[in-house]
Amino acid sequence: MTAEDLKWNIDRVRDPKAGSTWLSGWATVDSVAVDDPLHLTIKLKYASVGLPFQMTYLWIMPKDGGPMAAVGTGPFALAEYVPNSSLRLKRNPSYWRQGQPYLDEVVFKVLPEIEARYAALAAGDIDLAYDIPMKDVPRMSGTRGTVVAAGKPADQHFVVHVNTTREPLNNKKLRQALAWSLDRATFMKEFTGSIGRPGNSPIPPGHWAYSEKVDKYYGYDLAKAKALLAEAGFPDGKGLRPLTFLAAVGYPEFMSGSEMLQAALRSIGVQTRIEALDVAAWLKRIADRDYDLSWDYPGRGAGDPDFLFKGVVWGPGERNWWGIDKNSLPAFVEGVTAGGATTDQKERTAQYAKALEAQVEFAAPLVVGQRALVSAHRDHVKGYITHPLQLVTYGPVWVDK
Repeated sequence: MTAEDLKWNIDRVRDPKAGSTWLSGWATVDSVAVDDPLHLTIKLKYASVGLPFQMTYLWIMPKDGGPMAAVGTGPFALAEYVPNSSLRLKRNPSYWRQGQPYLDEVVFKVLPEIEARYAALAAGDIDLAYDIPMKDVPRMSGTRGTVVAAGKPADQHFVVHVNTTREPLNNKKLRQALAWSLDRATFMKEFTGSIGRPGNSPIPPGHWAYSEKVDKYYGYDLAKAKALLAEAGFPDGKGLRPLTFLAAVGYPEFMSGSEMLQAALRSIGVQTRIEALDVAAWLKRIADRDYDLSWDYPGRGAGDPDFLFKGVVWGPGERNWWGIDKNSLPAFVEGVTAGGATTDQKERTAQYAKALEAQVEFAAPLVVGQRALVSAHRDHVKGYITHPLQLVTYGPVWVDK
């Protein structure tokens, strides 16, 4: 890989016509110039503390190839991809870290149903099940020959995506009614085995940018929700069309959360329906903003906030899934921009608090609480780490059989 390859890929994701979901993360870049085959210079419009993190998520592709012609300098290279079935990686003999990777190949199998993953793990058909529901930790921990590993601190956070770009959820009072209808504590107890933590902040406690005010903004109060519903112009739900939850197949918490919120909303007069979709179809609908509500658990909350707020999900702009931009929520955009433009941590904390106070009052998305990334693997798998930021590397992983 050369500096020219890197420049071409940075310019690729910076081009609005490319439709990259990472576009907002590169908005600070003014120009990219190649100095020599191994060096390039990136000039910024203004400071960007999170740019180094952003660089780690840049997919490297050749000019004359597509996504399946991915290249790079990692421990493995792409060998075969069968859509909706499997992905096979082969050992990269030119890997820069001497002696690694230890494995000759890694095969990823697509198993949408969680029970199918567990059965395959128990039967020895697979060695590792990535990202399992937290409620299953006690069950999997008691499975002979299985090791359960959780990433700490919690980097992911459950959210309910809310599409503010179309009626009726362009009505803030209605969104706030939904926020007060969400029983975060019960969700965490019933569907995460109490491993998760309820709250309204994407940034977990203990992080320097954490705001207790934001985290405790909404509780569970159906009387408040009903009053706000009336203020929104829909007393007892009258005149309000049914809202639709999109639920991605293979994520039981999403269906459980949708059903729980559906029951609460029904009690105040709001009718809803749930539409289950495969992940590819779900993602397209969300990215196209062709939805009302949907559960998800984005990550990056435990890292630098500049990376979180310029990433795929939280990054404001024309491709934001919730419709957040400088026109709809200027205080949020101003806060996250200013917070990423200085290294003064006190100033950054104040700016991110300002941004999140505006966002939580705006009530989109609805943060439900913190979620840890959990994986289960057979005990013959060695060297595997469940990274809290999802930066999993298989270079130092080996199998003791």
